[in-house]
Amino acid sequence: MYLLNFDKPFSVLQGLKGFPHVVHCSIIFGDWNIQVVTDRCINFSELKGFQSIVYQGVKRFTHTPKVECILWDEPFEIMYECIKKFTLKRSDHEHFSYPLHWGSDEWKLYHAFKPNIRQKVTPLLQKIKVRYETYTKWRESLEDHCTVHVEFYPEGLKTYLRHCFLFSPNDKFTVQKLFSLFPTSSVITEVGDQLLVYTHVNSSDITRRLFCTICDMETVEMIRKFNKAVIVSYHDVTKSMER
Repeated sequence: MYLLNFDKPFSVLQGLKGFPHVVHCSIIFGDWNIQVVTDRCINFSELKGFQSIVYQGVKRFTHTPKVECILWDEPFEIMYECIKKFTLKRSDHEHFSYPLHWGSDEWKLYHAFKPNIRQKVTPLLQKIKVRYETYTKWRESLEDHCTVHVEFYPEGLKTYLRHCFLFSPNDKFTVQKLFSLFPTSSVITEVGDQLLVYTHVNSSDITRRLFCTICDMETVEMIRKFNKAVIVSYHDVTKSMER
C-alpha cells in the first residue's frame, strides 16, 4: 500500500485505473491525496506530478470489529477512561498470513465470488471456465488467505464522512480496541508497522471529539504520531475486471 502526494491527484486516479498491478486506488484529502494498493512494488516517483510518499508498506490483516447500536456518548466515555488509565506495554504480536500461490484460475474464482460467496457454483464456474476440482481446492484454502467483512452503518453509508488515520502505534491492540467501540464500523488495516484506520462519523461535533481523543492518545504515548485524511473518491480495479 502506498500513501502518496501528486500535484494533480484526479488526473493520476484516471491514469491508474488501467495501470498494471494496481488493485485499488483512492482520492484522499489531507496529509496525502492518492492511496494505492498494488500486487507488487511500483516506483511511483517516476510518474508525472509526483511529490512525496507519506508512507508505504506491506498490507496485512484487515479487521472489521463487531458494532453495537449505541449512542456516540458511550464509546467516547469508555475511550476517555481507557486513555486516562493507559500505561505503555510494548507487547504486540505480529500477524503473518500464509504464502499465496494462486494461478489465473484461482484469481478468477476470487473475483467471481468476492461480491457474494453464496452464489450458485456450477453456473458461475461454467461462465468463468474453471474446473470444479480447482474450485474445491481453492475453497478449502480460502480461510487461510481471505476474510469476510460485515460493516454496519445504521443511518446509511452515504450519511457518514469517512475519515482515514495512519497511526504509528506503541500499542496496536489498545488502538484497535478503542476504534472498535464506535456505533459505526471502523475498518482497521495493518500496513507495515502502522495501523490505517477508517472511521465513519456524521457530525462536526463527533469529528471534534474524535480528533481530541486522538490527541489524548498521542499525549499518553499510546501512539507516537498520526496522519489524517478524508476519502473523496475511489476506484476498485477488481470491479472493472468483473465487468
